Amino acid sequence: MATLFVFAPITGLASPDSSDFRLQLPNQQRYILTSTNSVSKLVCDLDQLIVSEEQFLAQRKKDQKKQHDTKPLAEMSAAQLRSYFAAPLELPTNNELRGLRELQTRCRTLQAAITAAERTNTMQLMIEIARSLENLHRPPIPTQMEVTLMPVVFCQYLHRPVGKGTTVAANIQRPTGSSDSSRIDPPDSTFWTKPRAVAQADLFHCLGRSDWPDYENILWEYSEPKTSFGSNPGFKLKHGDLELKAKFRELHSEPFAVRIFHALGYNVEQTDYARSLRIKYDRRLFREFHLRRELDLHFRLLGILPAGHVAVQQRYDPFQFIAEAVLNDGSRLTGRQLKQRLLRDPEDEHPEDNPVNFDPAFEERIEFLVTCAANVQVRDATVQNLGPWEFGGLGHENLRELRGLALLAAWLGWTDARFDNTRLKLVATGDTTEVKHYFSDLGGGLGKGVGTFSWRSDEPNIFPWTFTKPLRRQGPGRMTIPFRIVNYRPIDPVPAFKEMTLDDARWMARMIGQFTEEQIIQGLIASGCDSAEVRLLTEKLISRRDQMIKDLEWTGEIPLLRPEGASRNLSYDPVAEGPIVITLPGGQKISAPASDQKVATGRLQRSADR
Repeated sequence: MATLFVFAPITGLASPDSSDFRLQLPNQQRYILTSTNSVSKLVCDLDQLIVSEEQFLAQRKKDQKKQHDTKPLAEMSAAQLRSYFAAPLELPTNNELRGLRELQTRCRTLQAAITAAERTNTMQLMIEIARSLENLHRPPIPTQMEVTLMPVVFCQYLHRPVGKGTTVAANIQRPTGSSDSSRIDPPDSTFWTKPRAVAQADLFHCLGRSDWPDYENILWEYSEPKTSFGSNPGFKLKHGDLELKAKFRELHSEPFAVRIFHALGYNVEQTDYARSLRIKYDRRLFREFHLRRELDLHFRLLGILPAGHVAVQQRYDPFQFIAEAVLNDGSRLTGRQLKQRLLRDPEDEHPEDNPVNFDPAFEERIEFLVTCAANVQVRDATVQNLGPWEFGGLGHENLRELRGLALLAAWLGWTDARFDNTRLKLVATGDTTEVKHYFSDLGGGLGKGVGTFSWRSDEPNIFPWTFTKPLRRQGPGRMTIPFRIVNYRPIDPVPAFKEMTLDDARWMARMIGQFTEEQIIQGLIASGCDSAEVRLLTEKLISRRDQMIKDLEWTGEIPLLRPEGASRNLSYDPVAEGPIVITLPGGQKISAPASDQKVATGRLQRSADR
């Protein structure tokens, strides 16, 4: 049974008398939220739907337990594991059930509402929740494509405009006379809260913390595989009540972007860099490493004939993410050595898929595993997921905080602004629950920010020195070329980014301009960059920031950090000159490690002599 919501066109910020606020449930009944009788029927139908989904999920849990009791997970075949973990996309989920219950609660709030403003706000939240549940059943990419339409689709794919808006954002007070609308902040929203003091934010600890989490000295236990869509390999861990998600790519760009977004008032998930993680040995870590939802694009000719398919996701060898295995006698093996000793036939194409291929006697000798560096997210028990939200529709593309985000994304090179990298969440504060829009995956920056199918993240050498071009007046009778963003194009079309106006960009530039050089260094060190990477990325981010300030004509108000220009030919050797060290607001000194990298004429290089 699928719970899919279909919506009539809705104006996101409309008043009740200018919009029907309609939604449709799987029973094919439409509900008009401005109608008392329709809302009453919606409450009754939601009651039935919730009971139905509770029964379905309870039965699925029983079936999983029966399957597990028959054969432990560590001994299941690859096909059995996929059947156990990967439910079809159209089936109900716990997130969907949670969302239906929240819809039910909001229905009753709507019935009790007295003022027009309260009714409007409640209806808008209900539409947001319902749309997020619909998105739970959407794959990130099309599953089928007609071969004859490929040229058209390809051209559409190349067209991902940014900063083409012509209308004033809907959620700011329209300026009068000569007032400058780029100075007007939008009201606090479920997406964004006005930051108090950007220049004083701690970008090292971040998220209101004063201590650094001790991820590396905890002995974690393997919990379960990553079963969502996504190209990055990973899994979930636990230690007592603490739950952690570990990913093994986009190690630096995501923790850094999280710190920048949070300091500017956006809702983000706690994301940190861990140089390593210690995990109690469990065969399941290797056996369940490939259970992410598959992303396959199937081609059809004339809508009928199969014409091949492309597997979008890459399959990784899990042993490449193991730095070492520590045995009971204290001896240590590299990940490659572990694979040779642990598996009877390590040369098979996917040797970890076969449970019989493991050597139980050797498994008994393994104390724990030490992973390579990871990008980690701690689960917050006060925050629960519903479903993804979109950058377009429901009026989102008209919000200044989402339009201006295009400039921030371009500054960081964050190209992966897709609907499945967002989450609508229920946030518990005391006895109340709020609905908020979160950015759940901010990886995919600090690298190549433009391309056809070749975006690359976490590569400082190809991270451009600038990303903006100024307005250019060409003289009488010739068109003026407007301010524009260059060296940046998101992976998917982003409606809010397209609708960004010059004033939206100037609004965001004033916020970005408040960051100090020290804060940029704090964030890069916290994100695991070594001293050479910190030095080069700091210079590039400042270069991009200063050029942006000049191109948006803010130099009279916002000082440049490099008035004489960035040093594009800088050279720096952390071993000879010492590592990057900075003092936090509380007086604590932190430093970036020195590795085998140095900066030579503006590029990272490996030092041959170490």
